[in-house]
Amino acid sequence: MDGRINQFASQQREVVAREQDEVENLRFLLENLRTDELESLGYALVGLRVAGVAPSVGGKSVLTLEAPVAGSSLPRSTLRTGSMVELVGPRGAEAEPESGGRQGATKAAQPPTGVVSKITDSSVAVILDRSPAVLKKWGGRCSVKVRASDVTHQRMLAALQTLGSFRGRRPNLHRVMFGDGQPQFGSAQAAVADGAFLDASLNDEQRAAVRLAVAARDVALIHGPPGTGKTHTLVEVIRQLLAQGRRLLVCGASNMAVDNIAERLARISGIKLVRTGHSAKITKPVLELTVGAQVARADEGTPLGGKRAELAVLTRRAKRARNPEAREAIRAQMRVLRREINAHTAKAGKQVLGGARVVLSTLCGAGSRDLDRHAFDVVIIDEATQALEAECWIAAIKAPKLILAGDHHQLPPTLISQANQQNRRRAQETATGAAAAPASQGDLMYTTMFERVRTMFGERVCLMLTTQYRMHVDIAKVSSERLYDGRLVAHASVASHVLADLAHVVRTEHTATPLVFVDTSDASCHESMEKTKWMSLSRLGRPVRVSKSMVNAREAQLVVAHVERLVAAGLPPRDIAVISPYAGQVRLLRLLCRGIKDLEIGSVDGFQGGEREAVVLSLVRSNPKREIGFLSDYRRMNVAVTRARRHLCVIGDGDTVCAKSEFLHALVTHMDAVALLQPVS
Repeated sequence: MDGRINQFASQQREVVAREQDEVENLRFLLENLRTDELESLGYALVGLRVAGVAPSVGGKSVLTLEAPVAGSSLPRSTLRTGSMVELVGPRGAEAEPESGGRQGATKAAQPPTGVVSKITDSSVAVILDRSPAVLKKWGGRCSVKVRASDVTHQRMLAALQTLGSFRGRRPNLHRVMFGDGQPQFGSAQAAVADGAFLDASLNDEQRAAVRLAVAARDVALIHGPPGTGKTHTLVEVIRQLLAQGRRLLVCGASNMAVDNIAERLARISGIKLVRTGHSAKITKPVLELTVGAQVARADEGTPLGGKRAELAVLTRRAKRARNPEAREAIRAQMRVLRREINAHTAKAGKQVLGGARVVLSTLCGAGSRDLDRHAFDVVIIDEATQALEAECWIAAIKAPKLILAGDHHQLPPTLISQANQQNRRRAQETATGAAAAPASQGDLMYTTMFERVRTMFGERVCLMLTTQYRMHVDIAKVSSERLYDGRLVAHASVASHVLADLAHVVRTEHTATPLVFVDTSDASCHESMEKTKWMSLSRLGRPVRVSKSMVNAREAQLVVAHVERLVAAGLPPRDIAVISPYAGQVRLLRLLCRGIKDLEIGSVDGFQGGEREAVVLSLVRSNPKREIGFLSDYRRMNVAVTRARRHLCVIGDGDTVCAKSEFLHALVTHMDAVALLQPVS
C-alpha cells in the first residue's frame, strides 16, 4: 500500500508543480510590468477613486473604490470576489508608517494588501489587512492589482507528504482508498431507522443516502445530479452524525458550497458550529458564525469590549491629531491595546474552535494552522468532484471516516496550467468505458477522489439521488438520458412548470415554452478574439503566457433582445441569469446589459450550484473550421443547461457546436424537435 501511496503522491505532485508554474508566470508579470500594462491584461485596475472606508468584521476596514471617471464602468479584469489584491499608490508615493520605529518602517515598505469582498461594473470593495492610513497621503486615488498566491498548492503538497509519511497506525480509510482493504459498514442498528429521521421532507433515495453515509465506517459517496437536493441530504447526514456524538469537519471545494451548508445548519437550534476563513470570502448571513464574530459577541459588555471601543476612539483621535508627538503618543496607546486585544482574541478563538461540534471550511482552509491540532471523527466534502484529489486529502487526512458528495458529470477541478488542461482533455477523449472499467494507476493524475472511489466500489459505497426538484422535463431530458441513464426524474411539482405559470408573468409564446433555440448557423454571427489594448512583452527577456477570450458581438445582441422580451412579459430581471462559457462574452454582455438592474450575468463555471427561473445561454463559437474549444467538455455544457428551472434559451451556431460534441449534438437535435425556434432578426 505504501508503494501505491507514494506513486499516487508523485503523480499528484507533477500536476501541482505545473499549476505552480502558472502562479510563477503571473508573479513574474506582476513584478515586471507597470500597472497600466497589467490593466490591459486584466490583472489591475488603475487610478481608482476612493469612495469611502468603513469598519468590517474583526476590526478590519473595507475600502470602496470607484471607476476613475464618475459614472463610467471599470475596465475588464480578472478580479473576482475573494481575489487577493495589493494597493498601489500614485507613482512616487510611499506608504505612511502606521507606527514609529523599526516596525513602522518595515510596514511602510510593504504595500497595503487585502481581499476583494465585492465587485460591480463600477466599483470594487476591498477588506484591508491593515490600516488604510496611506490613502490620505495618496490623495484619494490608488490602483489595485492581483496578488499571486500558491497557498493552496503548498497545502496540497503538505497533505501528500503527511499521507505518505503517516505516523502511527493508518486508519482503515487509507487501506480502502488505495486498494488494500474493503469498505466497511456498521450493523443494521447503526443505520437510521424510519422514525429517526430529523427531516420529514426527505424522499426515499435521500433517506437511503443518509443511511449509507451514517452506517459507513470509512467512506461513502452521495451522487447528486442537478436539482436533486444533495445539500438538503448532507444536512440530515450531519444532524444524524451529531446525534451519535461525532465531531465533524465539513468542507467544500468553494466558499459558496461551504456557506450554503452553513446557512442551513445555522437555522437549526442547538448545533455548535463555526465557520473559518477570510471574512471577504464569506457570505453576509454566515459572517456571524466566524471565529472573530463569535469572540466579539462574547466580549460585548465585558471589559475587553470596552477596550475595543476605546481603540476605535483612539483611532479617530490619531487621524485628527496634527502634532506629530501627540499622534505618536496616541499610537503608542493603540499598540498596547491591540496587543491585549489580539492576545485575548487568539485565546478566545481557540476556545471557540475547540467547543464547536461542526467546523466548516474550504478544503484549502482545512490546512490552516488554526485546525492543525484539532481532531475530528468524520470529514464531509461537498463538491468533491470539483477538487483535485490532492486538495481533498488536505481535509481527508484529519479523520478516519470520509463522506464525499458531488456529481462527476458537472464541472471538473479548475486547472490553470495549459499543459494540465491539455493532458486532461486528451485523457478524457481517449478514455473508453471509463465509468465501467477500473482506472489504472497511470490514469489517476486527473481523476477526482470521488470518481476513483466510485470506480473501485460502485454502488456499494455510492448512492445516486434521482428525483430532481428544479427543471421542466424538457430542460432536463438530454442530461438525464445521456449522463444519468434516464434515471433523473422530475418531481411532479416541477415537471411541467413554465414562466407563464408565475402570477406576475404574461403568457406569450416565449413564456409558455420551456425551451427556445436561436440558431445562428446561417446568420453570419461569427466569433472573434476579445479586443484589448496590447503591448509587446519581448522586453521581459523570457516567454510569458497571457490569457485571451472569445466574444460574439451579434450573439450578445440576440441575448439582450431575448432578456428584454422576458422582462417585458413581467419576469423580474433577478429571476434571469445570462451565462456564457467565455469570460470575454461575459464582459461584453455586462456592458450591453448595464441598464437592466438585478440581472445576473456570469460564466458557466461561476454559476455552478446556482439556478434561476430563466437562463439565457450564449455559446459564442461560430467558425468555418467548426472548432469549439472547451465547449467539447460535456460537463461544462451539462452545468450550463441545468441551471434553468422553467425556461432555457440557447443562442448559438448549431452547425459549429454539434461538430465535435456528442452532448451538444444531442442538445441541438432535441431543441430542433421540441423548442420554440426563434429566428435571427
